[in-house]
Amino acid sequence: MEKLLVHLSVLRDEKCQKRARSFVFTNTSSNLPQCWSQFLQRLIQYNINQQSIMVSDEVFSFPHKFRMQWDLLYKALSESGWNMIVIVAYRRYSDWLVSQKQQLNRWTPTKPALNSWPGIRKGRSLDRTIDFINDALQKSIPDYQRMIDTISKNESNIDLRILDIHNTNYTSVRTNLFCHVLDDITVNACQESHLNDSTYQQSKVVINPRQSEFYDALSTAAAKDGLLGNDLTRYDRHSIALGIQQQQETVFNKTSLEFALDCPTRSELNRLLDASLAVERHLAHRGYIQLQSDEHEKSFWDNSIQYCWINTTAVLAMDEWLTYFQRLVERNNTKRRA
Repeated sequence: MEKLLVHLSVLRDEKCQKRARSFVFTNTSSNLPQCWSQFLQRLIQYNINQQSIMVSDEVFSFPHKFRMQWDLLYKALSESGWNMIVIVAYRRYSDWLVSQKQQLNRWTPTKPALNSWPGIRKGRSLDRTIDFINDALQKSIPDYQRMIDTISKNESNIDLRILDIHNTNYTSVRTNLFCHVLDDITVNACQESHLNDSTYQQSKVVINPRQSEFYDALSTAAAKDGLLGNDLTRYDRHSIALGIQQQQETVFNKTSLEFALDCPTRSELNRLLDASLAVERHLAHRGYIQLQSDEHEKSFWDNSIQYCWINTTAVLAMDEWLTYFQRLVERNNTKRRA
């Protein structure tokens, strides 16, 4: 499997695919690039053994990173005897935007913006959720819609299928995939998935209570208000956020959604809902999914708290949090003196 993954890395290599396109479609290159020929040779071996290959990579839908050459891949696979199927997952735009923001702001050691204090070495504060959403609504359509539109316009007539995770006819997304989207292929997997659904109790879909963005937002607000002193180099931004999280969840026994919150106006929410419904209508009109406007709206309003943002001013005015930061600074000073 590791060797296969090495060869599949070519699907992330836009330069290799463009060179291959030049040879395959225009024949302006003298030779098929080695990166692409090795990829094809490896696929032939799996085809001879009658083995299917499933590749899942969200980055295929990110136009700002690279553009997958779908017609090139389709031509290569079909000429090698493969049946190529592209599956795109549909998640309602209003939910997808929140998830996208949280993924972009999920802490890792390699993100300078989240590892430095605002104003110091590329550090920045996190935007309110509704500000991020309003900006996104002005700029673009969802990545998955762009991917669907791009592939469906391809002259190769690629077999494009949509996994609607909101389809209520199936107990789980897994069963939806095997028994609906791939029902003509994965008969055994469908039966097994139904069996698993009946064996294991299904969890309800809930809002993730561990919104790390709130903890980071409170840490940067405290730093801005001087609650960490004048020398921020004495503190690691992410460590402060983790300490706040522990205080809220373990000491206070509360979730991040139990902070004081600022929520969007009704007008802002209606604008987001309209945009989300427009995406669903677009995909339903083209026959990819079923339109569920009523359920869509109900789910939106039932979960509208996910668009709220922590009111750092109100939180930092509370005695328990002022005391927390005061003791944090005192402990830090004691360590430095020791």
